[in-house]
Amino acid sequence: MYFLFSGILSAIVAFLVNRLGVAWLGIDAIVYFVPLTEEVAKTFLAYYLGTSIFLTHFFFGFIEAIYDFFNSTKKGLAAGAVSIIGHSLFGMSTTLVYFYSHDILLGMLVALALHIFWNGVVMNFFVT
Repeated sequence: MYFLFSGILSAIVAFLVNRLGVAWLGIDAIVYFVPLTEEVAKTFLAYYLGTSIFLTHFFFGFIEAIYDFFNSTKKGLAAGAVSIIGHSLFGMSTTLVYFYSHDILLGMLVALALHIFWNGVVMNFFVT
């Protein structure tokens, strides 16, 4: 059940740090800065708490989905679904790479690359 704690804590950390990053860097932060903040928070909190990396990512996505649902006027439901799917995929990639390589940093970096790509696609094709 520590995945609930790590999911909540990583969501709070990411929310606060991401707000600063977007204020500082502008909208481009969503593609590069936000994925870094989120992947570091989710992966390392789960790792150091000894809980499921995948479930932490999933629960983080669930929290983000709730936020998106209530804060996105046009596409709240779709944005929420995309959050859950995306963060689950990032969690699965981190878990699989870590399982086979025994290198948590490598697992996080693979998820980070996927997250940057994902956010770039979402920003270029669905937001702008």
